Amino acid sequence: MIDKIKVTYIQFTLMPFLLRWITIVFILMGIFGFLSIIFPISTYSINNEIISYEEIWKSGYAFVFLLMSLFILTLGYGFLYAKNWSRYLVLLYLLLSPIYVIFKSEDIFNTWNVISVYLIVLIPVWYLFKKKSVVSYFSGTPNKSVK
Repeated sequence: MIDKIKVTYIQFTLMPFLLRWITIVFILMGIFGFLSIIFPISTYSINNEIISYEEIWKSGYAFVFLLMSLFILTLGYGFLYAKNWSRYLVLLYLLLSPIYVIFKSEDIFNTWNVISVYLIVLIPVWYLFKKKSVVSYFSGTPNKSVK
């Protein structure tokens, strides 16, 4: 057990700075999201209407929220242990999200809507697949001197 903690700590220190903080946020969000939907520790609201713990499960939102929490937690795990599949899961999510946002919008062909959504996608894709320190980290040869 102590060895696993040491390995995890070493792996954490090898991570690029921004990826380290993203991982912390993902792990904390995943844990909090999972616990908050499993245990009735807060109030829930849908469309500004407060609903009970039982109603959120009956509506199906709790199951979706649970899956999202587990997905985020899985990404945090993948980032922490430099699992290459975690980058591709983010890529898949980022490629599917703009489609939803654009078609959910009132004005599908609003130029700024399309441009802003794809810019939001391009930044994390660049960071995860082109930034030398991140690519080096996921390739298994982290180099602290690479920025």
